[in-house]
Amino acid sequence: AALVFPPASNGRPSAKHRRIASSSSAMLTKSTHQSSNQHETDVTDLLREILDECGVGVVLASYGGNASLKLTDHALASRMSVRCALEEFGCDAQWQGLLNAFEAQCSEFDLGFIKDRGIGKLLHASSLGNIRDLKRLLTEAVLIAIDEKQLTLNSKILGKAFNEVKGRGHDSPNPFDRSEER
Repeated sequence: AALVFPPASNGRPSAKHRRIASSSSAMLTKSTHQSSNQHETDVTDLLREILDECGVGVVLASYGGNASLKLTDHALASRMSVRCALEEFGCDAQWQGLLNAFEAQCSEFDLGFIKDRGIGKLLHASSLGNIRDLKRLLTEAVLIAIDEKQLTLNSKILGKAFNEVKGRGHDSPNPFDRSEER
């Protein structure tokens, strides 16, 4: 459930609404209005006021970075002192370290197969370095392996998982179809 607070006569949420919004359980939906040729929202007004008056840190996360915030509320965007872009992983030592960490954390199922550098490259090709896509692929692969009464991964299972996650009509070829059984 989302709470939408009507703006007060000055176009900002009232003090009562700000107190309600500051509770961790309240969510605000954007209520857009036009103000001096700039799109602003009750939410961004509230965030600007929190930044200016309360002296607390505010973390905003978005897909596409700061560009959408600048379009929505330039005044709020200008108050953000630190910006950190989270990029996809490259096919490098960090990627292999991530795969090694996945393997090390999984005690009930043998993910040792993903520690192989060649398989790491195939996993990178299939997920494009996106950790969410990697997790989805590995989760599906484990489910397929368990259905097949196996407790280890192989290229065939990863290929099936790729097809399940991406769909057979996906534009990218299945990188595991070309890999030999390991």
